[in-house]
Amino acid sequence: MLRARAAAAANLSGVVGDRITKEVLNISTVSPLSLYNVRMKIRLFILTLAVWLNGGVAVPFAKALDLEGNARQSTVFISSYDFRGNLLLRGSGFYVDEGIIITNKHVVDGAARYYRIFTTGENGAADFNCYKDITRSDVKINLDDDIAYLRAFIKCPHGSVYFADTNPKVGEGISVLGYPAITGFSLYSATGTVLEKVQGGTVFTTYDGFWLRTDAKIHGGNSGGPVLQNGMVVGVAVASHKNEWGYAVDGYFVPVTEILRGLESANKSSFAYTPQIRQKNDAYIEKPEVPTPPQWVYGDPFNPKPAIGTVATKGDCVQSLGEGGEETGYVLPNQGNGCRCKPSYHPNEEQTTCLPGSPSYAEEQLRMQEARKKKQEAVRARPTPPAFFTDIDTKHPYREAIEWGKKSEILEGYSDGTFRPEQEVNRVEFLKILLEAVHADLSSVTEPAGFRDTNENAWYAPYVRYAKARGILQGYADGTLRPEQQVNFAEALKIAYETVGTQTTDEGGEWYARYALHARRNNILFKKSVRMEEPVRRKDVMWIVWKLMSAKNSERTLSL
Repeated sequence: MLRARAAAAANLSGVVGDRITKEVLNISTVSPLSLYNVRMKIRLFILTLAVWLNGGVAVPFAKALDLEGNARQSTVFISSYDFRGNLLLRGSGFYVDEGIIITNKHVVDGAARYYRIFTTGENGAADFNCYKDITRSDVKINLDDDIAYLRAFIKCPHGSVYFADTNPKVGEGISVLGYPAITGFSLYSATGTVLEKVQGGTVFTTYDGFWLRTDAKIHGGNSGGPVLQNGMVVGVAVASHKNEWGYAVDGYFVPVTEILRGLESANKSSFAYTPQIRQKNDAYIEKPEVPTPPQWVYGDPFNPKPAIGTVATKGDCVQSLGEGGEETGYVLPNQGNGCRCKPSYHPNEEQTTCLPGSPSYAEEQLRMQEARKKKQEAVRARPTPPAFFTDIDTKHPYREAIEWGKKSEILEGYSDGTFRPEQEVNRVEFLKILLEAVHADLSSVTEPAGFRDTNENAWYAPYVRYAKARGILQGYADGTLRPEQQVNFAEALKIAYETVGTQTTDEGGEWYARYALHARRNNILFKKSVRMEEPVRRKDVMWIVWKLMSAKNSERTLSL
């Protein structure tokens, strides 16, 4: 089965991975202050280990590289953590501009809340001296394909890739870079040819664009890595088929035309992508020698005193103006300043530093700020609804699942602000929540369901039609559905598993045994001792749906 191979699908491996995992897993039950302390311990541990392994901290001087070498220097290793600090996933990505990284949406989506980005060292492995911690506020999702953009400034040598002008053709050779779990923390390259053009998406999600299939194997952890042709990026690794032992047998990648289309959209935001032709990237562009200039003007951030010699370097300009500063190459006072802001940055009001976003973006931000102020004033005049359900306090054992349902907009409370967690649920109420959770296209089915006791004009009719057409509901032998009948755990698990598409193994026994066994083995049920004939309550509905959807979105491997 085609599955989005979230680089997240495989845990970090090897001695270093085991040590990191053990440290991180200890965070799950500590307070926010303790969580901070543990994270500092992890950071110190990684830094100490990296110095021991590599013999010191890398010096941030870039070297000129060929296109293939530059692509390797542009590739990054990504690890993600949940809100408790538990290590979830691993994946790959690559720099396309200073501070902008491309990866897969499924690498950073799901339960992940924090991310650590490592650059690739000269030895072709993740450099534990060079990393950046970011949060979801640094992530922008492409809704049109399995692509995400991250903002992460790492003060270490790295490149930013060149894009090819066209997609590779069927039969042409390509290579895939990334950090699959099978290689630990070493950068891995797989070669192959393009086999065919297919509809973009997996069994769970489809996209308007197309993907390309290759015989280059894309393993768990490769997701988000660059696909190259002659050293230039022609795609981003996204998925693969697996054999019965769980190993990749092929690969799929999003083509470069889809990536560039998304970057054009991202360029309208604070990410402000600059095409490579204008980046002047030190990682792969040689600069001509310049004559020695006279003494620089002091006190002006755009004309700093050089740290070394009398020519302002990139390091001088970054130190003076921040990460958005770069040298101009001017050598004489009447030629202009020695430093400037990169095209994707703009000077602040005091003209002392460079801020993210092009000048046109900065102007647009000012206009948006004024619009936000007016909108906020209008919102303040409205009555404020309760932030959460009044009958679900912070210590409620099901709160996390209920909160997820509300934030995902698949769950509605009552007009009095309550959730009523103990209220039993009937068949169509349960079906509605499930289909909303998987974003089912109800309009795709118009044929009546044909049950004798359902009303085609009722609010639940679209959900019943869809479920019948997709084989989620069969009804009873007498041709009825019994929509108002209360759902028990056996029925709820079958409907939920069939809707979400979670695989189970038939081990004999009652018709519901396969679902019950799987749910107990994988903590899908809040209480493993629950009896299957018991009625399902609203709190149980949210718990089951939350657990199944979280496993699906994070591509977590479930025990069959």
